[in-house]
Amino acid sequence: MTQVMFGKKEAQISVWQLDKETLGVKSFSLDVKDVQANAFGGWALVVDKGLEDKLKRLRKGKLPNETGGVLLGSFDQQHRRAYVVDTIPSPPDSEEWPTLYIRGSAMLAQEVERVRTATAGNLEYIGEWHSHPKGISCRPSEDDMKVFAWLTKHMDEEGQPALMSIVGDKGPRFFLGQMLWTGG
Repeated sequence: MTQVMFGKKEAQISVWQLDKETLGVKSFSLDVKDVQANAFGGWALVVDKGLEDKLKRLRKGKLPNETGGVLLGSFDQQHRRAYVVDTIPSPPDSEEWPTLYIRGSAMLAQEVERVRTATAGNLEYIGEWHSHPKGISCRPSEDDMKVFAWLTKHMDEEGQPALMSIVGDKGPRFFLGQMLWTGG
């Protein structure tokens, strides 16, 4: 089957993969979603609508409990950009309650390593996310501030800013480098 892609005006992503045994080539097309870039204290955070939608779906699927997971992406130190492209959802040993989430770690390191290997080191762990219950804003709680302080210490050792997202009724809210609240 031949794919004709010339002449299209829409953005598209296609990946070709060589099968080492048959020498056949497989083609995969990926959906292209709108991308947003927001400034955070000298850094730009780049996130696409597809990831935002995925975080909202994961939250909705666990309500009334909170849930969470880790964020995958990369940091571009030269241009001071953080690219958030995917998540590994809540590990099976996580504790999820209506007003508390404690992320587990079962198989998490292995999954992060699988992603790192599959992308030749281009994607890796870059932060954390969790949800808040219905009707509760994305304002960070005292526990959220403690986790962000831990993330800041951990990521500073790598020379990267801390990154956290809180997902509420209106979708995800991201915090990069510092946890400032500006309302909403």
